[in-house]
Amino acid sequence: MSEQKLSKKQKLIYLLIATVIIAPLIMMTITVIKSKNVMIEQLVELNKSREQAFANVRPALLSYKASQGVFPETLKQLMPDYITSIPDVLLIPKSTTPEYEVMDLSVNYISDGNTAVFTYRRGYNHTPLVTYDVLTDTYSEEKLAEE
Repeated sequence: MSEQKLSKKQKLIYLLIATVIIAPLIMMTITVIKSKNVMIEQLVELNKSREQAFANVRPALLSYKASQGVFPETLKQLMPDYITSIPDVLLIPKSTTPEYEVMDLSVNYISDGNTAVFTYRRGYNHTPLVTYDVLTDTYSEEKLAEE
């Protein structure tokens, strides 16, 4: 009979040890999943903001081209005659620190005078480069290399 009680004590000790080890692992896993979901939600909102900014800036760019014959070299050339301000979401600076380059959320405006595009990534560096063409009001994505 004492062997059964000892066995029950051992079982309780093992259960306690397992709980102490497993509970933090479960909590960490839940935290990581929640953090990832928050990051994804933030990226979705950021991309919606970018697309809205493109829609807001596009008429100013087209007006500039119609009056000047070319697209501006920089978005700042649109102010104040064509647009009152440049949306902040288009002014996120490119990462200058190599270890943070993977998290580069900047938008690049590129113009050769005849064409104008915005390039960005919808996520971090592992996502395709997206190009928004101002003239055609279309988006295209760079194909990712097969791994």
